[in-house]
Parts: sequence; C-alpha cells; structure tokens
Amino acid sequence: MEYPNLVLLRATAGEMCRTWSRLVEYIPWSDGKRPVTCAMMGFLARWARRLSWRETARAFQTSWEAVDRSVEWFVEWGLAVIFRGNWR
Repeated sequence: MEYPNLVLLRATAGEMCRTWSRLVEYIPWSDGKRPVTCAMMGFLARWARRLSWRETARAFQTSWEAVDRSVEWFVEWGLAVIFRGNWR
C-alpha cells in the first residue's frame, strides 16, 4: 500500500536549557540519548529473563550491550516504582 501524499508532523515539546541556552526536546518514547526506545528496552529485558542475554541479542538482531543496558534500565525503573509506592 502506497501513501504518496502522506506527511507526518509532530509538534515539539521543547524547553530552553538554562545552562546551554539551547532548545532541549523531551521525547517520551526514549530515555536520554539511548538508541533503543523505552518499549524496546522493556521488551528486551523481559525476553532476557527467559533466554540468555546473548541469545536475546541474536534473536532480535541487536547487540549484547543493548540487552545489558535494557535490563539495567528496567531494574532501575522497577526500583523507582517500588520506592515511590506506585506498585500494586
């Protein structure tokens, strides 16, 4: 299916950085400058519970380091939720 006239627009949600006087944009699906989205990090971390990290990286065509960082991010996120008291 082709969409010859399709144009995707997204409004920026940026603020001026006080330190550097530059526009800083908040991107809700990413965490910092990580090349993997938050959804993908959660996905990789959950699969890393069942498979080895190397097998997870091979299965989803990513690096072992991406799986490692995803597991680390997921653990930090889970601990933050528990310490804030937002867990069931």
